[in-house]
Amino acid sequence: MVIVSHRFPEHLLFNLPLGSFGVNIFFVLSGFLISRILFRQLKEFNSEGITRPKLILNFILRRILRIFPIYYLTLLFLYLTKGLFGNNYEENILWYLFYGANFLNYYDNKWYGSLAHLWSLSVEEQFYLIWPFLLFYFLKTKILFLLIFFIIFGTIYPFFITGNSDILTLACVNAFGIGALLAYFEILNPDNEKIFLYIRLSSTGCNTCYY
Repeated sequence: MVIVSHRFPEHLLFNLPLGSFGVNIFFVLSGFLISRILFRQLKEFNSEGITRPKLILNFILRRILRIFPIYYLTLLFLYLTKGLFGNNYEENILWYLFYGANFLNYYDNKWYGSLAHLWSLSVEEQFYLIWPFLLFYFLKTKILFLLIFFIIFGTIYPFFITGNSDILTLACVNAFGIGALLAYFEILNPDNEKIFLYIRLSSTGCNTCYY
């Protein structure tokens, strides 16, 4: 959806915001997959006595190993090529080094060539810098309430902020919250275990489901 929205004129897309849909789907999937990991670790913390700092440290290290190498390699390549790809960004390099591209784009109200798409990765990293701390230290007993709050807050937030507020992290927590809510029902709520079993069996072509 994102590629199509960037490569074809809007009139061919019936003016549908496919790019926004695609990014939101990405955030929902990300919220689901990453929250599954955190919720499983939360269960381990409750049952096996594993310390919270260790769980958070392991999560952050995994994110670093998964994202940082290719991310900073890309920044280095674009920096060395200067304006070859429309990315002359020396004056803004700190924004990209510390995953603040979305704030840069918002405050300047413009996109910076081949670095413009990094706003979504910045949103993701900002969210996951806070999410594990909320789970393990503050609201581990009120996760469902927190997820519902995310969904409601992220939906209404853009209506109160001027400019392109959709690229701010607080405007995207609804999509992360939806994905995390699905993960919550699968991992932490045993009453919904059979629903996810049925979905899994159905997706593999199984015609029977055990209840």
